[in-house]
Order: sequence, then structure tokens, then C-alpha cells
Amino acid sequence: MIDALPVTGLTSRNRARFGVWLVCCLGILAGFAATANAQRQIAIRGDRLSGFVLPIEPLDGPIELTGLVADAWTVDDTKRLVIRGDVRIRVASYRFASDEAVVWINRLPSARGDINQIAVFFDETSNPAQRPGVSATGRQLLVTGSTRGEVVVDVARFNPKRPESSGIMRRGELRLKTYLQQIATGRARLQTLPQLLPDEDRPAFVPVPGEPIDPADLEL
Repeated sequence: MIDALPVTGLTSRNRARFGVWLVCCLGILAGFAATANAQRQIAIRGDRLSGFVLPIEPLDGPIELTGLVADAWTVDDTKRLVIRGDVRIRVASYRFASDEAVVWINRLPSARGDINQIAVFFDETSNPAQRPGVSATGRQLLVTGSTRGEVVVDVARFNPKRPESSGIMRRGELRLKTYLQQIATGRARLQTLPQLLPDEDRPAFVPVPGEPIDPADLEL
């Protein structure tokens, strides 16, 4: 106990220094306790990936994000983007096209190098024809994955600020919130491929490279 710490034999100056040291130590410990308590109380809002490891094996390959306009901002360690106009997104060999997309990206260290985690929400996606890899067509689609490789953003106009809240942002954050809550409660299983989640009320659809994708699997 702190009351039992021996202080006999200290001069008045040393005793004063000890008191300052003790106050500092107690302040640091209180700070750690407050930080830990704050971390336990952070609500899952769907606005970030912070604190989560997506249960998906990382693929070898880049993440490429292209479009006409991108709004970009940061929430904790998560890079947020809203991309509009001729959007093309590649996650390793998986490709998606849309008019607009909401994106979350953060980075985790590992023994084999950094892992990039990504989540993307589309109101509607179309098949980027004649492109290699696996693509999909669907509506209200949340895509989650992770890769080892570079992240490239190629847009004609880049706005480094958070845009005003929009319908697609609210829908995307709600979908990501639901997915992260499943991870937090232990209901999400480890997957070896990126997940395409068309609706939280239907089971997750996991594409198989080389096999055709039935649009019915992605429709609401």
C-alpha cells in the first residue's frame, strides 16, 4: 500500500521531491485507468475500423481507388473517403464499379509487414466488364477485406475534408456498425476471401475466384 512506503531518513527537500514523484506516478496511473475506461466505453458507430481486426485472411495485392472526386478525412486511425463519379475499386483481384462509394481503410502491423483493412459500401454496383478477377453486381453492398500491398487513390479532384452527411454515408455507417457488432459479439467467423454482404438479414456471400456470381445472391 502507498501508506506503507518508507519515507524515514529523507531530507525535507528529498521528501518534497518524493511527494512530487508520487503525485506524478498517481497521475499517470489515473490517466491509464481513465484511458482504459474510455476505450471500454467507446460506442460502435460505424464511423471507423479502429480497435477491430477484420476476420479475413489478408490477400497479396494492392488496393486501388479511382474516381472523379474524393472527399477524405480521418477518424482515429481510419482513413475515410467518399468517392463519386466513375468509381472503380480493386481489392487484390476483386473489382467493383459504381457511381459512388463510401470507404474505410486502416493499417495493422504484422510479422509479415503491414496489413491494410478495408470496408466499402455501395448503394449499387455494376460489373466492370472485361476486367480480370472477380467482380459483382448488386445493391446495398458492403465489401470487407484485407491485403498486403500498396494503397493507391487516383482521382481528378481531392477534397481533404469531411463532407456534409449524406444518405449513402448514413446507410454505409449503419451497415458497418452492424457488421462490427457481429465481430464484437464473436458471431463473425474467420474467412479466407473478402466478404460481400448484401444485407444484414441474409447470410454472407463469399465469392470463389473463377466461378460465376449469380446476381440473385447480391440482390436485396
